Amino acid sequence: MARLSQRYLGRLPILGALAPYLISLRDSLQATVHVAMLVRDSVVYVDRVDSGDGGQYRDSHRVAPALTTASGRLLASRADDETWHQCVAGHPGPLDGDPDALRKEWATADHLVAGEPAAVSAREVAVVMVDAAGRAVAALAATVGVDTDAAGAAGAAQMLTRTARAAGRTLGHG
Repeated sequence: MARLSQRYLGRLPILGALAPYLISLRDSLQATVHVAMLVRDSVVYVDRVDSGDGGQYRDSHRVAPALTTASGRLLASRADDETWHQCVAGHPGPLDGDPDALRKEWATADHLVAGEPAAVSAREVAVVMVDAAGRAVAALAATVGVDTDAAGAAGAAQMLTRTARAAGRTLGHG
C-alpha cells in the first residue's frame, strides 16, 4: 500500500511543481513545510519537509477536518458551494462564527494562521496555491511556534506566497 500511495503521489502535478522549492523554503523559514489538498470535507497533507528539529516522528500524510486547519479553511472557502457545505457539515462542533461570514473572510485572506487542534507548541501559517487558470489547487503551509508574532507569521506567509506563485505558474490551464 505504501508503494502504491507513493506512486500515486509522485504523479500529482502539484507535488512536481513544488518539489524544487520545498527544501530551500524549509531552510529559509527554518520550519516544517507542508503541502495540503482539499478532498471532500477534509484537508489531506500530501507532502512534508521537516525542519532541522523535526525529531524522529513523522506525520507526513495526515488528514484533518478541513475547517480545523489554516490550509483547509483557505481551500474550503474558495471551493464550490457544495464542497463548502460538506466542510461545514463535517466540522467537529460549532464554528466560531457565522459560516457564510467566515467563508467570505477566509476566501479573501492572503494567508491564515491557525493552531493545531491537539498541539500547544505549534501553529500553521498557510497560503493558497493557484494554477494558471486561477483555481485554488493546494495550500502551502509552514509550522511555526506558538510564540510567533503577527510580523513573523506575515514574513513566513510572504515566503510561502512567493513559492506558491512560482510553482503555480508551472501548472497548466487543464
